[in-house]
Amino acid sequence: MTWVLTHPRNLVSHSMTDGIAAYAGELEGLRWPSVAPNLADAGGAMEGFRWKVEGEYFCHAAEGRAGCAASKSQYHQIFPVRCFYHPGYVFPLPDEHPFPMDKFLRAEEMIRASALPGLEIRPVEPCPEEDLRRVHSAEYIEKVRTNALDPLESFKLGLPCGEELLTRSRLEVAGTMAAMHAALEDGFACNLAGGTHHAFPGRGEGYCVLNDVAIAVRHRQSTEPERRIAIIDTDAHQGNANHAIFATDPHVFTYSIHVGKNYPSQKVPGSLDVPLPRYVAGAEYLDQLEATLGPAIEEFDPSLVFWIAGADPHVNDRFGQMSLQDADFLRRDNHVLDVVRKRRWPTVVLYGGGYNRDREHTARLHAESVLRAACAARSWHTSSCGAAL
Repeated sequence: MTWVLTHPRNLVSHSMTDGIAAYAGELEGLRWPSVAPNLADAGGAMEGFRWKVEGEYFCHAAEGRAGCAASKSQYHQIFPVRCFYHPGYVFPLPDEHPFPMDKFLRAEEMIRASALPGLEIRPVEPCPEEDLRRVHSAEYIEKVRTNALDPLESFKLGLPCGEELLTRSRLEVAGTMAAMHAALEDGFACNLAGGTHHAFPGRGEGYCVLNDVAIAVRHRQSTEPERRIAIIDTDAHQGNANHAIFATDPHVFTYSIHVGKNYPSQKVPGSLDVPLPRYVAGAEYLDQLEATLGPAIEEFDPSLVFWIAGADPHVNDRFGQMSLQDADFLRRDNHVLDVVRKRRWPTVVLYGGGYNRDREHTARLHAESVLRAACAARSWHTSSCGAAL
C-alpha cells in the first residue's frame, strides 16, 4: 500500500516507497499514518497537509505533523465514483423530434447539483475509430459520416446523419469505455449516456448509432479474452443488437427484461429474455426481475457487468408500454445494485432509453439511477448507504 503526502500547494509529494519516514498504525480497522519527527523538515512549512490512502481515506491536518496523531473524527471515507460526460452528448434536433436529446444536459445538471461526496464528473474525447471497427463495419461508419444511408436505413435509425452525429456518438462510446476502466478500478462507474443496444454492426436502429457496450466489451476482450462479462438490460425494449453481436460468445451473458410485444418487432434471442405483457404493472415487473436476474447472473458469475438501466419502463413514457411508478424504479434499481454489490462485480451504469411525456422526469429518472449507483459504491465496504434516494 502506498501512503501519499500532498501539500495543498503541491510543494511536497512523497510516498513511503520514496523513503519518507513514516509508520503505519491501526485505527478502527483502517491503516493510518503517523509521522516521524523529522518529517516536518522534508518540505518546509507543512500546515494543512493531508494523508491519502489509495484515494479513499483522508486525514486533514490543521497544524503539521500534530494532525497526523489523528482522532477518529478526523477521518473521512470517500469511495470514488467516476461519471463521464461531454457537452457534445447533446446533439441538436428539431423541437418536434421524439428523442429527448436535452435529457443528457438536464440529468448531468441534477447529478452535479446533488454534490454527492466522492462523485466526480469527468470529460471524454471521441473514441478512436479503430475501436469502432471492433464492432461496426467501415462501410457503415462511412455512411453515417457522409449521410449516405438509404431512406429505409435513415427511417430505422431516426437521427440525421453526418460528421456531427458520428462525433457525438463517438463521445458516447468513449464515455462507456472510460466508465468500464473506472469500474474495474473502483467498483462502480457511470456514463451519463450510453446503452445504445439497437446498433448492429452494419446498421443503426431506434436512435442507436454506435453500440457503446459492444465496443467496450470487444475492446476489453482484445487484452482479456477470457473475462466473463454480463449485460443487464432493464430498458423497456429488448437489447436486440447486443443479443445478436454476442450470440455465439460464451464469455458474454445477455439479460433483458422487456415488453414482449413492443419495439423491436423482431426479437433476437439472448442468454436470458424475460418478456412481459404490455402495460405491465410495477409489482409484476419486479416479481419477474427479482425471480430471474439474481439466479441467472450468479450462475454465470461475471467479473464485469454493464447495466443498461432505462427510464422508459415508466407509466408516463411515450414508447415503453410499461406502467412502473417512481417507487418501482427505486425498488428496481436497488435490486439490480444489490445483486452486483453482493458479489462485488465491477459495474458500469448506463442510461438506456427514456421518452417520458415530461422531459424533465426522464432526466430525473436517469439521474436517480446514477445517484443510487453512487450510493451503492459508497456502501461497497460498509453495511449501509444512508437514506434511500
